[in-house]
Amino acid sequence: MKLGMLVAPVTMLAYNKFGQDLELTHIRLAFVTSICVVAAFLYLLYQAIQQSRDQQPVEFEVKSAGKPTEKQTLPAATYDAQEFSKLLKKIAPGILIVTALHCWKGFMQPLVVQCVTIPVTLLESPLFQVYILKKAATGSLARPWKEESPFAALTKATTETADEPATAASSDSVGTAGAQPVVQNGS
Repeated sequence: MKLGMLVAPVTMLAYNKFGQDLELTHIRLAFVTSICVVAAFLYLLYQAIQQSRDQQPVEFEVKSAGKPTEKQTLPAATYDAQEFSKLLKKIAPGILIVTALHCWKGFMQPLVVQCVTIPVTLLESPLFQVYILKKAATGSLARPWKEESPFAALTKATTETADEPATAASSDSVGTAGAQPVVQNGS
């Protein structure tokens, strides 16, 4: 399980337990600081991708609605620029929606949660790992990177648990083949 999946619930619990006494100004300041730090790292990441001259070909599948998947090959620097665009599209809506909710209705919890989840999203990004932390693009960081959906893990877990009872039921029926059903008297 990734850190990002645990951050939101833990942050909510901590806020409900300890954060009620925090002043509005402190929470807003933490949110703005978090966003400024993320923006600074995104700028550094953008600059590093633009300066990259990695021409190693990356072959990946492109999925289009209504069309069969097709293979595409791009230089690593171009692929990374596309992944940076996806990362921005992943981070920016959260910032905008939470800011709008806070300004419109004064919600505090989304601000607190986004103070933590947005930086964690950036930290877990393969682009951040390769360009900022200078990790080698091998192993789990080898291109092309899989886009992990939080629902994929949930679907996998649901499928596995659905298969287990069927297996257990079939093994129970084998062991009780000669058993007689118990009939209770209605009196």
